[in-house]
Amino acid sequence: MTTFSIDYFNKDTFFKSLDYSNKVILNAVTDPLFIYDKNKKDYIPNACASYEIKKNIYYITLRDDLYFSDGTKVTPKDYEDVIIENKDLLNLSILSITSTSNEIIITLKNKDSSLKNKLSFYLFSPHKKTSGRYQIGKITDKKVELIPNKYYRNRANEKLEFIIIDNLNDNIKYFKNKKIDITNNTFIKLDDNNKKHEKSGIIFNLDISS
Repeated sequence: MTTFSIDYFNKDTFFKSLDYSNKVILNAVTDPLFIYDKNKKDYIPNACASYEIKKNIYYITLRDDLYFSDGTKVTPKDYEDVIIENKDLLNLSILSITSTSNEIIITLKNKDSSLKNKLSFYLFSPHKKTSGRYQIGKITDKKVELIPNKYYRNRANEKLEFIIIDNLNDNIKYFKNKKIDITNNTFIKLDDNNKKHEKSGIIFNLDISS
């Protein structure tokens, strides 16, 4: 198990709050249509198999190997519903959002190159049931445990644990004593030495904002 420290968490607003700690956790349990590839410096397909743009219409074809953590199939309608639910966050002039058996179809008033970027945000991934690499195990006021989604296409091998440490000195002490593997508190300036310890079988990218 890999243990992270975070400085704040509110279990009552888990899928509603857009704070930093929620972002880190939710990125592990959701499966956005696109993700950012740092090598290509572009947003590439993730939960979608392919996409096509015809004038102002975006045809996004879903992968056929997407499953919720309970084993049920993820459908384009699941993405359609969550995009409609949060469409104001796109800040685009949307004419319609529909889906077929294998596609999500988004019609904009005008073509916009930022759509892939915006659809990479975790709130545009189904989250009433999670479909990402991890699923939520236990949540308390002091701890969040994530367990591997056994139906995910690239299944994880270990659990992830996020614990609340809201004191800077305690956080440093825990890290030095190896009680936590990754310091992920917003009050610590991270560098390559304390950002993370690599463990085999773990693939988990953190985007750190200054």
